[in-house]
Amino acid sequence: MKILVLDCNVRYISPTRNLLPVFLSLLGDVYFFGPGYVPTEMLISGLDEFIKKEGPFDLAISTEHFSEPLGSKKTIEELIIFYKKAFSFDFNINDLRLFWKNKIFFYELPIFKIALLLQYDFQIATQEYCDHLAKNYHLIAGPNEQYWRPLSEMPSVYQEGFKDINNNWYEFAVENNKKIVPILHFIGENEFNFTPLNSRKYDWSVPGARYHAREKATLALKLSKASISNSNQILQYLVKVASRIGLRPYSREFVLELLGQTFTKAITDSKFSYTCGSALAFPIRKFFEIPALGSILICQACHGFEEFGFINGENSIICEPEKIEYIAKKLSKNLYEAQGIANAGKKLILEKHTIYVRANQLREAIEIALSGKYQGAKWENGNMVFI
Repeated sequence: MKILVLDCNVRYISPTRNLLPVFLSLLGDVYFFGPGYVPTEMLISGLDEFIKKEGPFDLAISTEHFSEPLGSKKTIEELIIFYKKAFSFDFNINDLRLFWKNKIFFYELPIFKIALLLQYDFQIATQEYCDHLAKNYHLIAGPNEQYWRPLSEMPSVYQEGFKDINNNWYEFAVENNKKIVPILHFIGENEFNFTPLNSRKYDWSVPGARYHAREKATLALKLSKASISNSNQILQYLVKVASRIGLRPYSREFVLELLGQTFTKAITDSKFSYTCGSALAFPIRKFFEIPALGSILICQACHGFEEFGFINGENSIICEPEKIEYIAKKLSKNLYEAQGIANAGKKLILEKHTIYVRANQLREAIEIALSGKYQGAKWENGNMVFI
């Protein structure tokens, strides 16, 4: 397959974003168009000239960086400010304006279109955006109703402080099930760690944002006097303070690298790691990162947890934060049994959730869709199964 990709070559705090060019390149004969991928002169010439030079293409994939609808409520200047704060990049900021000018041409282009949404905030999806995706894209790679549930099933979601949260994506997923490829995060080959539990310095880590369940788990662990790796939390706090006073730390590549290194170290230094998908119970990347890094995944289960291959007590442990002290004591008394759980978790990720597995899954979905036979997909036992 010869594939046109519309994206911005930016670096972000999430490894999924940074692995994206490699992931997309595994799909076929891929040509990237966008800031950081092609020179400014090519962006000035426009997408039509790029296609004349490098095409024709069998299909086009656009990421979140291109898929916003024309006339979106977000102005270009608001997006420019956001990019300056959120991403590290090497291209001229004006290249973004040149890139987005191609939207009119792109949406009129008679080509099979896929929206790849691995880093989108689905809880605040507007009706305008959902309608745009349904109208202009043949496939949408993002959460389906299997792991994106209505707000009525998540009564505690408002305690997380999300703004403008709504049911738009759930309703979209139900109505467009046959167009959705239920893509999940993936792990790169360099993200695995094989240090045994008994050689790890700390008992616990609770990495990432301070969602309600993670705060409760951290408090319970502190009261139990368990040893907790907190290097990443200290740095995260400092970075947030720097961001509030306008220093734009997330736009500095060395800050992103340092955040990534301390995040990884917090987990690899710990026997057990606690996480959750917030009150949304979303399968965030930490569900895959923690087992890959050799720590035991102990968590509030996300939607689709068992379907993704996780088995409570075998390769992971489901635990509400109130019971974490009991789990901590039980595991610490039998590290041999705990090591078996850690090994099984790593095996699951190696077999079912690497970048190569995920690329094969998306490629197969695309091939089925191009043949006109795609009817949706679901997760079963760690595998994406086509309906």
